Amino acid sequence: MDNEFILNVKSELDKTSWNFERKEIIKKAVKTLRDDGYKDTEIRELFKIEAFKEQDNSQMINNNARYMELLNEILNS
Repeated sequence: MDNEFILNVKSELDKTSWNFERKEIIKKAVKTLRDDGYKDTEIRELFKIEAFKEQDNSQMINNNARYMELLNEILNS
């Protein structure tokens, strides 16, 4: 479920170019993962795992960097 869930979240993120929408998507994902018992450090790792798998596409790397920034912003608030 973990990897598939993150892939679905990232697919949803890729469909929008607005950071406020992306932030809402990530907030929902964080809430879901927290409700499932994941700690913030585990959530960060889940998002990073997919970033490594997508490194062959520079656009994906750029998006993942942005997603990680938004994720860190949400987890730190």
